[in-house]
Amino acid sequence: MSLNLDIPYFKKYGESTGGPLNPISELKGRLHSLTGARYSISLNKLKDKHPEIKFNEQMWSEVDRHYHEDCECGLKSKATLEMVAQSIFEAQNEPKAQEILKKKGDKENWDFNTVITWVKLLFGRNTLQGQGMEEQAIKDLSTDLWRFELEIANDELDKKYCVDIVVKNKSSKEIVGGIQVKPKSYYNTGIDHVTQANKKWGHPVYHLKYDDMDSKNWLNRLDVLSKFI
Repeated sequence: MSLNLDIPYFKKYGESTGGPLNPISELKGRLHSLTGARYSISLNKLKDKHPEIKFNEQMWSEVDRHYHEDCECGLKSKATLEMVAQSIFEAQNEPKAQEILKKKGDKENWDFNTVITWVKLLFGRNTLQGQGMEEQAIKDLSTDLWRFELEIANDELDKKYCVDIVVKNKSSKEIVGGIQVKPKSYYNTGIDHVTQANKKWGHPVYHLKYDDMDSKNWLNRLDVLSKFI
């Protein structure tokens, strides 16, 4: 089942999880994001435990199933997708959220259908495609960065510091930096919380950008490589 993105929110902010609902879901900080593992489930761990998840519908179904049932994988979701959407829908009434909406020129709160669509986009396409691009980045960079080990960051690094890939010295195992993988469309949202979070980590983080999910072309691969060579 494909999502209907032909609605006002996505016409205004693009077919992504940008726009005001993003910062509204993180009013208490990224570690307390209403879409994060503390309030639902770790999507990275869920994907690791269930590698058969390849499509949106599978991810949505598994998030809800891990709330209603006890899976043998040991993971438990604290909320269904509708519950996550409801919490964000209600969070729009917070004073800080109202300021965000006003700043973006939104005269009223977004309806529940918009919010649940945004949540499904985040938990489905964006997560699966994002993980795919991170894995591709490691594959494409490792040949040149042969002196280093590249690995997917754990949930804490991802949420707290917005680090997708950790780069370690292969001999000493010391962390030398990190990489954030983002589509170029992200930098058009006007809200760059990622760079702010990167600065709080004790290591440099470089952004590897790609054009879109159709072409999947790296836009600054050589520049990122040069930071480690």
